[in-house]
Amino acid sequence: MQYIPVTSTSIKAIGYDGATSILSIAFLKDRSVYFYPGVPSEVFDGFMAAESKGTFLAAKIKDKYLYFKLEDVELFPKGTIEKIKAAQAAVAQIGG
Repeated sequence: MQYIPVTSTSIKAIGYDGATSILSIAFLKDRSVYFYPGVPSEVFDGFMAAESKGTFLAAKIKDKYLYFKLEDVELFPKGTIEKIKAAQAAVAQIGG
């Protein structure tokens, strides 16, 4: 998953994997990364196009999709990609 840096007071970057429909959001303040499985590409496209990422997140994503959080993760230090892959594998095992 590639992350796209965004202009936001709270969000550092957004990633999306179209093959698995997993949206990922990296936050600035606590360096946490949230993964939202089952997010349609249209929602991702709207998120990227939104003037206010925080407003879009609150209205269209937060509390609407199941999520899990990785804490204290930098976007590109050693080991991050492995953590993301492990998280994606865990999400793929969730039935529903």
